[in-house]
Amino acid sequence: MSDSYGSLPAAQAALLGAQLFDNSPDCMKLLDADGRLLAMNRNGRLGMEIDDFSALQGQRWLSLFPDESREAVGIALEQARRGGSGRASAFCPTMRGTPKWWDIVVTPLGGANGQLVAVSREVTAQRRLEQERSHLLGEVQAANQRMNDVFKQAPAFMCILRGPEHVYEMANDRYYQLVGQRRLVGLPAREALPEVGGQGFFKLLDQVYRTGEPFVGNNLRVALQREPGAPLEERYVDVIYTALRDAKGEIYAVLSHGIDQTHRRQAEIALHESRERFEKIVSQAATGVVEMDVAGNITLVNQKFCTMLGYTEDELLGTWIIDITAPDSVQKTLAAVESIVAEGRGRAVEKHYRRKDGSLMSATSSVNALRNAAGETHGLVAIVLDTTDSKLAAEALRASEERYRTLFDSMDQAFCVVDLHLDANDQPTGWTFLETNAAFSVHSGLADVVGKAHSLPSAPHVWWLESVRKVAKEGGNLRYERYVQGLGRWLDVYLTRIGEAGSTKVAALFRDITERKTAEEQLRRFAGDLEEADRRKTDFLATLAHELRNPLAPIRSGLGVLRLNRDATPAMARVREMMERQVTHMVHLIDDLLDVARISGGKLNLRKGEVALGPILASAVETSLPLIEAARHELTVEVPDDELFVHADATRIAQVVANLLNNAAKYTPPGGRIALSLRREGLEAVVAVSDTGVGIPEHALQSVFEMFSQVGSESERSQGGLGIGLSLVRQLVQMHGGSVLAESAGPGAGSRFTVRLPLLLKDAASASAPVSAAATEADAGSGLRVLVVDDNVDAAVTLAMILDVDGYATRVAHGGQEALHMVTEFVPAVVFLDIGMPGMNGFETAEAIRRLPGIAQPCLVALTGWGAEHDRARSAAAGFDHHLTKPVELGTVQALLAGLAK
Repeated sequence: MSDSYGSLPAAQAALLGAQLFDNSPDCMKLLDADGRLLAMNRNGRLGMEIDDFSALQGQRWLSLFPDESREAVGIALEQARRGGSGRASAFCPTMRGTPKWWDIVVTPLGGANGQLVAVSREVTAQRRLEQERSHLLGEVQAANQRMNDVFKQAPAFMCILRGPEHVYEMANDRYYQLVGQRRLVGLPAREALPEVGGQGFFKLLDQVYRTGEPFVGNNLRVALQREPGAPLEERYVDVIYTALRDAKGEIYAVLSHGIDQTHRRQAEIALHESRERFEKIVSQAATGVVEMDVAGNITLVNQKFCTMLGYTEDELLGTWIIDITAPDSVQKTLAAVESIVAEGRGRAVEKHYRRKDGSLMSATSSVNALRNAAGETHGLVAIVLDTTDSKLAAEALRASEERYRTLFDSMDQAFCVVDLHLDANDQPTGWTFLETNAAFSVHSGLADVVGKAHSLPSAPHVWWLESVRKVAKEGGNLRYERYVQGLGRWLDVYLTRIGEAGSTKVAALFRDITERKTAEEQLRRFAGDLEEADRRKTDFLATLAHELRNPLAPIRSGLGVLRLNRDATPAMARVREMMERQVTHMVHLIDDLLDVARISGGKLNLRKGEVALGPILASAVETSLPLIEAARHELTVEVPDDELFVHADATRIAQVVANLLNNAAKYTPPGGRIALSLRREGLEAVVAVSDTGVGIPEHALQSVFEMFSQVGSESERSQGGLGIGLSLVRQLVQMHGGSVLAESAGPGAGSRFTVRLPLLLKDAASASAPVSAAATEADAGSGLRVLVVDDNVDAAVTLAMILDVDGYATRVAHGGQEALHMVTEFVPAVVFLDIGMPGMNGFETAEAIRRLPGIAQPCLVALTGWGAEHDRARSAAAGFDHHLTKPVELGTVQALLAGLAK
């Protein structure tokens, strides 16, 4: 203590320290080195509300503090023990539980006993003030945030412009939407919105900032550049400028807020323009226009309606519509008005108006409801068409038609008018009977056909269709006699086109001449049998000749290739394969005839072996594929993963399947579907061929397998062939111990042929099957580049092969799109182009080639069966350089190419 109180005697120093300790306004405690309470001054006991200190004496001072305060106080004690001064701010309630906050300082007392002095000053009031201040500050900040949120999210545009320069302090999203997403905050208004200068808004801001008087403006036009570099955009706004004052009442900013009314203003302008157009249309309309309220009182009329009835506009306005309605139309008019007002749906009213002179006017009134924005009917508008003249003309026409109909129906000759339906190639697809007389039903057996459309799929072999097409296309008259199998009668038919060229309407007059033909037939009775036999022979030979004639042209081309090039090149291999396909086709026809004879005579020998059916089906598909593809059929083949084996003649079974596929292809309309499947059922292999073709009548399901049988064998229904294919199928299948079944739901429902053969349990490794060699492609020659385009595969390939042998570099395409691709990739010097291709035809392909950019244009040569002068002119217009007519001579092609090569 002597160090603290200088030269005071120890007794005086102790007395002074005791007085200071006891009289200090703070709470002072004397602690031992362990922090235990040794003494506490009077003010400390009062502040801590301690009645008896002796109860606390010797306790640890830290025990008086709650847990959350002990750490901070403990650190201060530790600092004092180390000779320093420890400080802390801590919460410690009094002994009676009064909550108090204290600022605490702990210092060492000095001496060897390590006593400490702790001084606690109550700061509860100060603490509460700080808490209240913090709370108030938080509320102010929250209020400011709320105001800021309101400012930013307000449905109106808002901004604050500070100072006389109107510097943007803040702006909400609506304001940015108005002026465009540009930089604003921190910039003067004149700098941020330079395009607004001269529009009066800055002067208004200056005025409000200077005077403090607010400004209110409605529908103000402002031109803004809402995007950089964009033209000025016209907007319309309602805006208020309000001065903002500080605590001293001085103006420091202007608040601008308002609503963008552009859409409303544009709607008002559009409405005005719409009304203007409506008034112009109504005033100049060629029909009468009347507008009424829901009670039927006229509120608007145009000049045409006034002229119709002979009234002036002033005379009609306010008039009840019934007052100008004829008595016979009053009830229907009232009913129509009531219905339209109640239901809101428009309707047409046939009625009579009464003119000013008392005469009646026939009219058709198309009446509709007028609705307000709420969808409520508030009036009616009628478009009135004067039908007086048309009604008179209709009456005259009805009288004329009645006279015509009387004569028409009294005829004993059948009469009809047909409207023919043609496709893009002028081929008939159907027809509609426009008119018939009573005798038509008697002679044709058809009733109730007028106005009904008929299509080819439902009646594919109509005997008179081709002759009607010819008359419709060529005009003129056509007369012929024909026996109609379906009617069992002979008819004398006279056809003539109705209308000018291009009309598809044809009138037909025909009469029954069966009796005359019967009489004529009696004259030939004795020669009938001989003629019939001769006819059968002639038909058979003609059919056979027709079937054998088709392969001759490509065979001739193939022989030409062999004559030109004797080297064994890949091109020669392709020619050989083509010749094999065509020769095989011819041989199959001849073999069918021979096979039937052999089977009938018991001379056909089968070369049976253990064969797998999968490769046999593949061979049959390869044989029939040209016929299937020519008819654009979709073929699906379904075979099992595991091979099925039979003891059979592989060639004969392939012949069976190929005959069934050919039969399906021939008797299915173009673009049909054919399915070939193979499956196992028990100990049998089941091969099925189904199609979406013409179908088979129920009564013919068994007879289709008879010799020379064809479904619908009349000439107009024949699809080609000798009528022996299915008979041969059944006999060959039966010779293999199998069976064949024909199924059909009837005409137009397709058919299904199912072949069943006994299975042979055999491993795939030991089975033999026919193997077809794949043709290899020959490299293009080094001569002139030539592209051949033809959808007829054999025709295109044979021509290309001939050119290959001649030393030209060739490519082949079978369609327009493929040709365009090859022109850009192959870059030919010459293109031989077929005209009649499906899809993109030759004319379209030529025009497309001429439009191709960045290529050397080739010489285009048209190959077509059309050779008239106008055909040549059309090919020249499409961009062709030469026009050759099929079948073209090889020498002509060679001469043309030789000239181009030079």
